[in-house]
Amino acid sequence: MTDSVVTVPPDETIRRVANLMRGRTIGCVPVVKGQRLQGIVTVSDLLGILGRGVDRPSRPARHALHYRTPHRAHKRASGVW
Repeated sequence: MTDSVVTVPPDETIRRVANLMRGRTIGCVPVVKGQRLQGIVTVSDLLGILGRGVDRPSRPARHALHYRTPHRAHKRASGVW
């Protein structure tokens, strides 16, 4: 145990908690709201979240382009590649 306990608020992001734990080489961080203990985040919690892919950004939705261009006669390229 250490005299200076590192805590995080309940609205802290997973990324910041993971960086805090990694930077201080600690295995768990208490989650505190005011003076009350709300929970504890452990390394196994972070690994579980990483395994499920919760923090992975989703692919942006591809929107179909629906527009028409005026009809033009297409010219073929003249030349050899």
